[in-house]
Amino acid sequence: MAARALRTMFLAESRLFLRDPFSLFFTLFFPVLLLLLFGAVYGSYDIGSGYRYVDAYVPALFATVIGNLALMEVPITLASYRDVGILRRYQATPIPTWWVLLVQVLVKVCMFFVSALLIIVCATLVFGLRFGGNPLLVLLAVLLSLAAMFALGMVLAGMVPDVRAAQMIGSALFFVMLFTSGAALPREEFPPWLRSVTEFVPLTQAVELLTGLWLGAPLSDHRVALVSLTALFVVAALIAGRVFRWRV
Repeated sequence: MAARALRTMFLAESRLFLRDPFSLFFTLFFPVLLLLLFGAVYGSYDIGSGYRYVDAYVPALFATVIGNLALMEVPITLASYRDVGILRRYQATPIPTWWVLLVQVLVKVCMFFVSALLIIVCATLVFGLRFGGNPLLVLLAVLLSLAAMFALGMVLAGMVPDVRAAQMIGSALFFVMLFTSGAALPREEFPPWLRSVTEFVPLTQAVELLTGLWLGAPLSDHRVALVSLTALFVVAALIAGRVFRWRV
């Protein structure tokens, strides 16, 4: 019975996600458009060790999708559900309330993997994508990045007063991180002071971890990113547990 209810909630939330043009575009189509645009312009640039710019750009796009889902999709969806009373009504049902948050995370994680698959297929067919890492380590890095950034998104979802604030703050955070983390622009081109400042941006650590492992760098080269993302997940999850509100 519980599994059936959970599956029903998951399928319903998946349909809602796929019917939203904004969510569909920024999660599934926008990353592919960025890949085709930046891949066509800079894709063949040699970045050393036999890799080209496009090979390193694919894992950076993974981080872009994670940032979009965590900072825009999660807070906006939960804030809108709180505004119209959906979260309050769930509290009156026998369904455990944490299922609502679990289903939201599961749907977004599934959409991430669909987006990542589209990116890989497109990059392979158009640019002959190269991968030099360990698939299991890359998968673990993806899951850690998802956990850390989604926990941050839950903090935002709990603190914003309404859906308009979630849209404004979530969008601002996402685009600032997108352009300062190396997901959109190479941080090697930044002046030294900006590289130092942006080292503390959470998405920077996800980009560096995913890109390094994708290109075959050893895990030991990314201790800072591993510790930073793990610490972010723990701290943000604790804060989210205290600040999340089910009612307006």
